[in-house]
Amino acid sequence: MAKKLIVVADDQPGVRRILAEVLSKDKYELMEAASGEEVIEIMQERRVDLVFLDVKMPRLDGVTALKKIVAQPKHPPVVMMTAQGQADLRQRVMSMGASAYLEKPFDMDAVLQLLEELTDELT
Repeated sequence: MAKKLIVVADDQPGVRRILAEVLSKDKYELMEAASGEEVIEIMQERRVDLVFLDVKMPRLDGVTALKKIVAQPKHPPVVMMTAQGQADLRQRVMSMGASAYLEKPFDMDAVLQLLEELTDELT
């Protein structure tokens, strides 16, 4: 069985590294992206199973990238991440099609539980 591909998109290398360490189980392949633009490029080349997407990034922000991702047929679940815990932002991205919303700093147990829930839905 092929490994599920997870893309972690954040302009902060430390955040990408921490999430990659936590998410790197045998059954997952991870790719990192520093912008929403890079996520879209990866999705054009590979079948992506799950995206962790930061809201605030250069070139193409997470909200704009989310719009592009959910406009695609059979798009992967998208988990939006932000350090700016705003209720209106959460409501906005969820109504746009995000599967979940995480505030930084992360509770890693909650991240792992969310990962299991979302990847179980894919099988």
